[in-house]
Amino acid sequence: MKIYEVNNTVGRTYYASKAAAKQHQLIGELEYGEGVTTTEIEFNLTKKGVVSMLNSLSYVPPQPETRTVIRKTASKPPEPMSQEDIDKLEKWDRAHDEYAIRED
Repeated sequence: MKIYEVNNTVGRTYYASKAAAKQHQLIGELEYGEGVTTTEIEFNLTKKGVVSMLNSLSYVPPQPETRTVIRKTASKPPEPMSQEDIDKLEKWDRAHDEYAIRED
């Protein structure tokens, strides 16, 4: 048994006749542009062929949705500056004071 698969950018559809597949391929090319293809798929309808087809589908049942929890923790307050650091900043500030713009 043969069926025809038409692929486009939106998805794929299957048809029982080659004429229907070609018609929908042409419609898809008008709507979506290039990239629409038709593939012929042949099935062996014996018991072994059906099992092979089902295994090739590789159906994976949908997994239950997992919740993601985001925890916000308070950050530590900044540590106060040491007197040594304050003195260094004041010294640097005085050294660069000559470049400051004054509006006197």
